[in-house]
Amino acid sequence: GIKSALVAPIFYKGSLYGMMSIDSTKNHVFTQDDLAIMTFIRDNVQVAISNQLTFLERTNQALTDNMTGLYNRHFLIEHFNTLLERAKRYQESFCVVVFDLDDLKVVNDRYGHLVGDQMIKAFAKTMIQYTRRSDILARYGGDEFVAIILTDKVEEIRKKIALLDRRLFYQVDGKTIVDTTYNFSYGISVYPDDGQNYTQLINVADARMYEVKLHNKANKKKE
Repeated sequence: GIKSALVAPIFYKGSLYGMMSIDSTKNHVFTQDDLAIMTFIRDNVQVAISNQLTFLERTNQALTDNMTGLYNRHFLIEHFNTLLERAKRYQESFCVVVFDLDDLKVVNDRYGHLVGDQMIKAFAKTMIQYTRRSDILARYGGDEFVAIILTDKVEEIRKKIALLDRRLFYQVDGKTIVDTTYNFSYGISVYPDDGQNYTQLINVADARMYEVKLHNKANKKKE
């Protein structure tokens, strides 16, 4: 039954974001004044939407790591405090896992920093695939990552970590330059058994990760 329509597109950063539409069951009902009013409303709505989306983008950028898309260290600390308060209130447990990529410097020296960056991205992508949306993944800095897993079942976490893909396949200009595997070390701490706050839990997990890294290096030398 629509016979007339006044439609105004809404753009954000040069791309169509949405439409505003007023319909009528009468023919030729809209005038130039109606068009001017619609344009005025659309312009103000467009500015409001643009401001809001820009704000959300900047907020997200402040909380995430540009290279991997994971949360950054700042967000990790802020969210941890919230999670800790909840755990104390409801007597819940959770695990903190610290990961560190092995021999990233060797990769950088052999293939270049661009390939080293791809290794970091590949590991981050794999972590996302093998964790739940309720878990928190963050790039802690450099080649170190932290995961907050909302369970205290350490063996289940170890089994999941064992499934993480360790293959790096990277191409430049359609030609394969790297097709190899990489390794990482990790350590796990459990709240409240291993610590009562962020610093304690991170330190325990980091120390255990470092022990694993030394063990891996020793085994590699034997090979």
